[in-house]
Amino acid sequence: MKDRCIARVLLEPRSLFIVKDDMYSFYLHGIEELHEDLINNRILANFNQCSDEIREKDEQLLKRTTRISLTIRRVEKTTKLPIGFKPK
Repeated sequence: MKDRCIARVLLEPRSLFIVKDDMYSFYLHGIEELHEDLINNRILANFNQCSDEIREKDEQLLKRTTRISLTIRRVEKTTKLPIGFKPK
């Protein structure tokens, strides 16, 4: 995945990240399994939108903590059966 990476973004606590349109349909996205990340303004596409705590250092190691991810997708109706239908 590293050789095809077009951008890296830092999702700080309580962040909202929406992937839609072409980015959702035609690009892969993922999270590498690491314990810490080296971050600076050359690596992060959203560095200028990060918190003051992140932007005040030229470069730093940021330790990862537990995260909770909520994914919501719109799925077209895939059945003609009525909702609540119970086959016998």
